[in-house]
Parts: sequence; C-alpha cells; structure tokens
Amino acid sequence: MCRPTLIATLVLNLFTPFINKAHAQNSKRFAVDTAIYTILPYDSSAMMGMNWHYSNAHAGSLNAMEVDSLEPIVDSAYGAYTRDSTAYLHNLRKLKGYWRQYIALINYNGEKIVWVNFFCADVNGDWKHRVIIVDDGGNCFFQLFINVHLGKAEDLIPNGYAYIRTSHF
Repeated sequence: MCRPTLIATLVLNLFTPFINKAHAQNSKRFAVDTAIYTILPYDSSAMMGMNWHYSNAHAGSLNAMEVDSLEPIVDSAYGAYTRDSTAYLHNLRKLKGYWRQYIALINYNGEKIVWVNFFCADVNGDWKHRVIIVDDGGNCFFQLFINVHLGKAEDLIPNGYAYIRTSHF
C-alpha cells in the first residue's frame, strides 16, 4: 500500500465512528414528533375515513422521512385555513395540539396522495393501529389531503359540530 493511501485509510478509520455517531443523531431528528403520529395502511377503514374521497385508488408507501418532508405543506395549509376568516369557522386548536394518522395512496393518475387525519390527544381507541373515524367532533378533528406529486395540499376539511335538538312541549 502506498503512503498516501495508507494515511487516508488511517484517517478514515479514525474518524468513521464520529461520522457514524453524528449521522445516527441527525437521522433521529424528525420534524414531526414520532410520539404523536402513526403511519397506517390504505385499506377499507381508511377509505371509509376519507369518505370515499379517492375510490379508485390503491395503497401507497410512506416513511418517517417523507412525513417530515410534508410538514411545510401541513403548516402552510393549516396557516392558510386559520388566517381565512370566512373559512375559519371551527376554532381549530394549535397544530401541535393534534395527533396524526398518515395514510398514503396512489390515485387514478398515479400520483401519491397522503391523507392526514388529525384528532385531539384525548381521543379513545387504538389510534396507532386503527383509523379514527368520527361523525362531527367539532374542533377536535380535521383532515388534510396532500398531493405529494404536486407538492401541495388539496383539501383541508374540518369536522362539523353535532347539534342537540330539544323539544319544547
């Protein structure tokens, strides 16, 4: 082995543990707190939760890095919705006050769509394994559809409020 190659090999071997440690630490930093979200498969429960928004779709894949890459789109769509006084009728909470379920699908055009199901932290159920589906729910629930192919939010849908009717005789 010639001297320059030997020196390069020694330097590389000497610094590799530090490089690997730094890489491992950086790869653990996610924009979205992994304790408050889960990635679920696209199945019949997800289709029902999406209210059949994409009926001619099939399952897509999603990983933690992709979830992080969607965060600017989530922030932008949420910010735009809450700034628009004509649309902002549901008094949504701060974004960090919601837990999330991410479900990826491929639409009929071959584009990846991600449905993000947002809900309050105090919701009951096995939310890490089952889609949370509610009727109404007020400001505790909303959904966001993101077209990954186009890099933009397609729709933010807040849940409604159930009204209790009382009869006066």
